[in-house]
Amino acid sequence: HHSEGPHRFQRFERLKQMIWDAGFTIEHCETTVLIPAGPPWFIELGGWIEDRTKNTLMPRIGLRRLFICKRLED
Repeated sequence: HHSEGPHRFQRFERLKQMIWDAGFTIEHCETTVLIPAGPPWFIELGGWIEDRTKNTLMPRIGLRRLFICKRLED
């Protein structure tokens, strides 16, 4: 649940395909925010999990994604 309103989440692989289809390559990708709110100890636990699963679990379950892309040359 997110208080901003309803969301339609895209799968990680779908996001990557959409970027490729738009004519870009991905130079860097990072996924963060496993636990967006709660008591401080719970958020810290989420940060601990994020750090240790940055390239394995987080791309599958993280809530926020950052892509640095480069336009493909024609």
